[in-house]
Parts: sequence; structure tokens; C-alpha cells
Amino acid sequence: MKRLVIPFVLLLLLVVSVSGAFAIDAEIYTYTGFRPVTTAFKTISLIFSDYGYYTFVGTMAVIGLFFGGAAYNIKLLSGQPGTPFAWMVPVILGGILFVSMIVKTGNVTVYDEVLNRFETISGVPSAIVMIAGTSNTIEHLIVDKLDTAASPGTAIKEGVGGLGFQASSAALLEGLKNTNATHSMRKYVENCVLFELARPGPPAPGFTYEDLSSNATDYLALFASAQNPAIYTTYYDAANPQGVTKSCTEAWTSLNAFYSDATNYTNSLKGACSKALFSPANASEMTRCKDLVASTIKNVTGVAVTPEQVVRQGDISRILFEVVKDGAPETAMAIMTNRGVASSGTAFFVAANEWIPGMRAAITAFPNAGL
Repeated sequence: MKRLVIPFVLLLLLVVSVSGAFAIDAEIYTYTGFRPVTTAFKTISLIFSDYGYYTFVGTMAVIGLFFGGAAYNIKLLSGQPGTPFAWMVPVILGGILFVSMIVKTGNVTVYDEVLNRFETISGVPSAIVMIAGTSNTIEHLIVDKLDTAASPGTAIKEGVGGLGFQASSAALLEGLKNTNATHSMRKYVENCVLFELARPGPPAPGFTYEDLSSNATDYLALFASAQNPAIYTTYYDAANPQGVTKSCTEAWTSLNAFYSDATNYTNSLKGACSKALFSPANASEMTRCKDLVASTIKNVTGVAVTPEQVVRQGDISRILFEVVKDGAPETAMAIMTNRGVASSGTAFFVAANEWIPGMRAAITAFPNAGL
């Protein structure tokens, strides 16, 4: 009897010590794959916290013990030599592993270094925590090495999978959220900008078609040259939604003040950043998005701009294109050609951001869920 009691006590102590040793936590770093990775670990936690799962495992264990004992008894009845309880060794080892690495759970903290987002998921089995944490640590070390050697603005953590292009494209296309300002700017372009463009010198016009179509880095600086107290346009605002006649100089004073105010672009940037996976309600994520837009434009064009300027340039360029399309078809064709080339290049990086990080997150999530 003593020969049986001592080994079982030792096994019990081993189970307790091993289960305590494997109570670990891990950090999982991801790059715009925050949602699928957290969803996978939450699913794992729910599965292993369900008592139905342990009922199923217990039932299978009882069935295994029954068939193991039956097989051993049949072996003895057939005259084959055997050691009592030898057949229980793999069962005991399996129990030890199950208790220490499955029943014992830990926490997984998922951190997205691109979106600046994190969440801790509890109740994840220690075996999955250990495997996922170890593999992700290796990946994170490799990413750190690559980012250390990367040139400014090209690091994985600064915009993996074309995220910078997606955010910049969304900012350019978002548009200004003010109908009166849009109508006023359109009228200013029709009545003042095109007049200045066609005006004979001297002095020479303040800008050319080439400036408007491809050379302009700040439309406000160009449009300021179209001020003229002798030419009139229609200006719209909250007090005059039907429009009021103003000189080009008076209209530009109001338009320049509005378009130069950075607070007028808040809603537009929130909409653009939400399309690039950032949360508009999170101040740190909005800051990250704005920095990403500015750095992407700087790396691609060499021009230092603010995110507000990107939205403004995109908004005015659309207004300019619509007006020029009606008044100068040949110039509109050139602008459309340039736009098509730029859009095709941007579309590639936007598509890359849609698929590559998601595929990478799925590769991280699904094997752990399968375990």
C-alpha cells in the first residue's frame, strides 16, 4: 500500500508545482491586425471557460480509462505479462499536462503598435499563452531589427501594408464638411480665379494652368493672387444661405479665414482616420493617424504639410477640377490623366493594407484557436 501512496503523493505535488510554473502572461504585438487577433483570443477564452468543455473532456477521460483498463485485463487473461497500473502512466501524464497547461490560464495583452491600441484578454490556457507569446516575441524582435535599419517613414510600425497611403487617400477624398464654404469657393474659382487666369498683362497673371493642375502645393497662396476689387462673385454663409454679392477681394478675405482655420477640418479628419482603421473617439489614435498622413505625404512628395492642409488641398482640387472641366475641357483631360496615374498607384497600396495585415493577423489567430 505504501508503494502506491508515495508515488501518488509525488505525482500530486508535481501537478501542483507544474500548474503554478505555467501560469504565465504574454504580450502579442500586431500591426493593424488588432481586431482579428483579439477576436481569436476572446473566442479561445470563451471556449475554455465553458463548463461544457470540461464535461466533455471528463467524459472522454472516463471512457479512456475504461477502455485502457479493459485492454489491460484482456492482455492479462490472454497470458501476456504486464505490470499493474502501467497502462495508467500515459493517462496520468496526460492529466498532468491538461491541468498544468489547459486548466491553468493566463492573460494575453494584444498591442497594435500602428493603431496605438491594446486590450488584455484573460482566461487563455497557459499552453496557448506560451506558444503564442514565444512565436510573437521572435517576430517582434525581427520587426525591431528591420525598423532600426529602415529609413525614416518606411518602418513597419509607422505604416505597415500601405496604411499611410490609405489614411492620406481618405484625407484627400473626405472633403470639407461645410456646404456654404464649398459653394463660396466654387463661385470664387468661377468668377475670380478663372478671370485672373485669362486676364491679359501687364502685370502677368499670378498663376498658370500648370500651376493649378500639377505645381500647386498650397492653393490658398495661389488663389490670393485672384483678389480683385473690381470683379464680383457670390459668397454664401450661415447668415446668407441664398448668397450675397461681394468683390473678389472681400470674398477671399472671408474664404481665406475659413480655410486657414485648422478647427474646421476636425470632422473631416475624423472621417478619414476612421476609414484607415483608427478610432475617432481615441485622442492618441487620432494623433497617430495625423502623424501618419503628414509623414506619408512628406516621404512621397518631399513637401512638409499638415493633415489639415491635405484635406484642404483635396477639397479645393475637386472644386477646381469641376469648374475647369466645364470651362476648359482640354485642361480637364490633362488633370484626369494625372489623377488616374496617381490613383492607380495609391490603389495598390490601399489594397495591400486591406489584405496583407489581415492575412498576417489570421495566420497569428487561427493556429492558436485551433490549439
